[in-house]
Amino acid sequence: MIASLSWPLRLVWFYYLATPLFWGADLLWQADFRVAWLDEPGYRSIYYLLCITVAVMGCLRSRWLALLGLLESSVNLLLLAVSVMLPVYQFPAGDDGGGLAFTSASGLLTFLLSAAVWLAVFHSAQQSLRD
Repeated sequence: MIASLSWPLRLVWFYYLATPLFWGADLLWQADFRVAWLDEPGYRSIYYLLCITVAVMGCLRSRWLALLGLLESSVNLLLLAVSVMLPVYQFPAGDDGGGLAFTSASGLLTFLLSAAVWLAVFHSAQQSLRD
């Protein structure tokens, strides 16, 4: 099952398998590397559980991993962009927007991780369509 995956999809699967580590870092040190756009701890836990579900589904149905990874990373990127743009549109003149999720190191890391997953899944899906 997993052995049949291309190396980019294997990396994506390991990324989702590492979700409990990200969740633990979030709980212990408030290191929000995966969900900088989500402030509520209860909703974060739901998000992490969904990512663990993606890892389990990737193990059980490896053909679904590309679709689930593309869906999750697309939603993550969209919500990160919304969390940045909504406050920008609400800034009073002269405000620098100091609290934006994307301006923090964890917001940037969230963007980089989600974008890397999205690109890996997208290009793997493209390659499988050509084959």
